[in-house]
Amino acid sequence: MGILTVLINYLVWHYSTAVLSLFGLYRNLFVFFSNFFSLPILIRTWFSPWRRLDEKYPKNIIDLEAWASVFILNLLMRAVGFFMRTIIITLGLVFIGLLIISFPIILVIWLLAPFLVIFLFLLGLGLIFFK
Repeated sequence: MGILTVLINYLVWHYSTAVLSLFGLYRNLFVFFSNFFSLPILIRTWFSPWRRLDEKYPKNIIDLEAWASVFILNLLMRAVGFFMRTIIITLGLVFIGLLIISFPIILVIWLLAPFLVIFLFLLGLGLIFFK
């Protein structure tokens, strides 16, 4: 009677509490990857200069050469920032995509695990006795 109670309690836990915990785990992983790669911040600052490396424009408007060199340098730093942020955002989205793809697979494996244990146990008994 005790083994049957433990088995029933395990199956109730396996198909209710553990499945809900799995959903919570994946939600936490989604938030983790989003924060780890700083996706909201990187998307907000996508066209900002890389590491805030920019020059201030000269006060003298007449000096066109200095103004043009500052403009080109700032444009270059924004381009570097754009490409670096694009790489990091892409990497973060790849990890989130892998997480989204892996969730149904892990869920199906989790739901079928008790049956797999029983099947492998019976297969082992069959190999022992009917070899």
